[in-house]
Amino acid sequence: MLIQHCALKGEDGQFQGVLRPEWEIWGPNGGYLSAMAMNAVAQVSPFEQPISYYGMYLAARN
Repeated sequence: MLIQHCALKGEDGQFQGVLRPEWEIWGPNGGYLSAMAMNAVAQVSPFEQPISYYGMYLAARN
């Protein structure tokens, strides 16, 4: 289910996805947003897997 919910459309480094309400806490879950971001990275990277990833979320959406 997560793979389908993180699906992106686009090319040339510009992608769009739909944020699904099932993954909300106070707003979109940070891990869910990270999964979408890594999906975009995987589509443009010459490497099979990223070595590391660090993300920081400054505030919840109101």
